[in-house]
Amino acid sequence: MQDDDFTVIPILDLSLGQSPETKPQFLSELQDALIRAFFQLPIDKKLDVEITHSKHFFGYCRIGTETTGNEVNYSEFFGTGPNLPAPTPDQPVYFNLQGPSQWPDETTAPGFRRAVERYRSAVQKLSTEFTVLIAEALDIVPSSVTKLFGGSSSRLELRNYPAPSKQMSEAVCYGIGAHKDSTLMTYLLQQGSVNCLEVQNKSGQWIPVPPIPGTLVVNIGLILEALTHGVCTATLHRVVLNPESFIGQNGLPLGPRLSIPFFQNLDLHLKQEDFSLDIPPHIEKFIKGEKAVENVDHFFSGVVDNTYGDAVFVQNITANLELGRRWYPDFQSLALEKQTMTK
Repeated sequence: MQDDDFTVIPILDLSLGQSPETKPQFLSELQDALIRAFFQLPIDKKLDVEITHSKHFFGYCRIGTETTGNEVNYSEFFGTGPNLPAPTPDQPVYFNLQGPSQWPDETTAPGFRRAVERYRSAVQKLSTEFTVLIAEALDIVPSSVTKLFGGSSSRLELRNYPAPSKQMSEAVCYGIGAHKDSTLMTYLLQQGSVNCLEVQNKSGQWIPVPPIPGTLVVNIGLILEALTHGVCTATLHRVVLNPESFIGQNGLPLGPRLSIPFFQNLDLHLKQEDFSLDIPPHIEKFIKGEKAVENVDHFFSGVVDNTYGDAVFVQNITANLELGRRWYPDFQSLALEKQTMTK
C-alpha cells in the first residue's frame, strides 16, 4: 500500500502465515550448483534449447538478445512454465504463452529439470498462499482474487548476470532496464552475494535491494495495481551491473549474479474491464488522491484483442525480436507500429 516514502526495503516475517514446506528458507535450498551448472555449459549445449526454437517463449536466451525498458539486457536466462500441451489452432495466438517447455538433455545437465520443476511447484504454492494474505490485508474476499488465476500461465526464469567488462563499465550497464512487471506479483530469489537490484521510491530515488539468505523479494505487478485502483502500486525496478558489486570484501571476485524470478500471471482470457476489485473505503483512502492506475491503459495493446493474454504476448514478441520475427512476424510488425505511435 502507499505510505510514507521508503529508503530501505521492508522485510516481512511470513513464518506464521504459511506452511513449513513453502517458507522462503526452504525455497532457497534449491540446488544452487545445479542451476549455475546450466549457465556454465558450453554455448552450443545451451543453444540446443535456445528460446527461438520455441513458439511458447521457453528456453535459453543469449546475452544481448532481449530488451527491457529500451535497454539491451546484459544477462542470459532460461525460462520455463507448467508442462502443458500446445494450444489448438482455434485458440487465440497468445495461448502460445503456454505449452511444452524445452529442457537440456539429462546427460548434459543431470538433475537440472527435476530441481527447477521442484522449485517452481513450491513457489507456485507460496504465491497462492501469499495472494490470500494480500486479499485479507485489503479486507476483501480472497476468492475474488484467486478466481482470476484461471489457467496455468505463470512463468519461472533463471537469470545469470556476468560481471561487466572494463570497456562496458565506462557507461551504465543494465542487466535489466527499468520496468514494472506485467504480473499480479513477482517472487524473486537472489542467489549469492552480488548486490545489483534496485527499486525506485516515490521520490525517484533508487534504493538497493541486497540479497538476504532465506528471503524472497516480492514485487507488486501492474495487474495488482490495476485491480486495487492504485492502493497497491507496481514496483519500478532495474538491475545495474557495477563492476565493484562483483568484488567481495576480501577483494576476490564473487562470480556472476544469479536470480530466479517467478512471475505470477492471470487467466489469459481476462479483459481490461475485469481488472477491478471492490476495495473497501477504509482501504481505498490509502490512494491519497494520487493517480489510481499508472500505465495500465498502455499495457493493453489491442493487437489481437483487449485481453491480458494479448498484452503479455505483445510484450514477449517485442522484447525478443528474433523470436518474434521467426514465429509471429505479422503480429510483431503491428505491435512495433503501435508502440511507435504511442511514444
